[in-house]
Amino acid sequence: LPAAQAFAQQQTSACELPLSKAPLSSQNNIFSEQQENWLGEILTERLQSDFHLVHDPEINAYLQELGARLLSHMPATKVHFRFALIDSPEVNAFSLPGGYIYVTRKMVSFAKNEDELAAVLGHEMGHIFAHQGAITMTQLFKDVLGVTSVSDKADIEKKYNRLLESFQKKEIQIKDDKSQDQLVADRIGIYALALNGYDPGSFSQFWDRFAQTRGKTGGFWSDFFGTTTFQSKRLRDMMKEAQHLPAREDGDLHRLLQGQADGHNLAKEARHLLVG
Repeated sequence: LPAAQAFAQQQTSACELPLSKAPLSSQNNIFSEQQENWLGEILTERLQSDFHLVHDPEINAYLQELGARLLSHMPATKVHFRFALIDSPEVNAFSLPGGYIYVTRKMVSFAKNEDELAAVLGHEMGHIFAHQGAITMTQLFKDVLGVTSVSDKADIEKKYNRLLESFQKKEIQIKDDKSQDQLVADRIGIYALALNGYDPGSFSQFWDRFAQTRGKTGGFWSDFFGTTTFQSKRLRDMMKEAQHLPAREDGDLHRLLQGQADGHNLAKEARHLLVG
């Protein structure tokens, strides 16, 4: 299924490590959260045969528990999050619309501690809270089919099948410059860490080791001459965001959104990132 595979490849490669801020609300999304759940079900049904799910009750229960902890301090949502372990030769994690988050066994092994694994899950949750997969599908529906609205699951599946047919009839390029999406997901993940009592600096430590940036964040002159890699720019952004975010044992995002938090505009930043 070329279209499904192309969409999945875009989503997985967007989070593959290492890799290559606009307001979240500025991008058009025709899917409600319930419709996004249906979209996720449709995509997962088509794609799950390509994934080798690992049926390890202990590790899967741990992923669910860790994900639930992160979600407990996030804004209420109708998106149903699910976390699954898959077998793959790559150290990777990726997400699909509707709350589907997949983590490879090697990613779990690569993370040095729970803080780092929480950072990975928080980043993937960031993609979903920003509705980036639904936004991508919105763009495809409009650009390829001229579709600007959807209704129930049957309608979404019917239009998705039309999209598949269009991919099969002609080669269609999906725009793959998702650098802004990565920065947004990074920042949401860092806030999720801090709000749940994890070390917000653990993400940059993980990324530096994984992306092999060796602490290089670039600077004025490397930026000026265009020699700073995107991996280094991401590291710099992570470190900057984490500087003013202490790990909180009793943090609660809803309290922060009420403006009762101390620190460097934490409530304002959390509101901007997670509410839009």
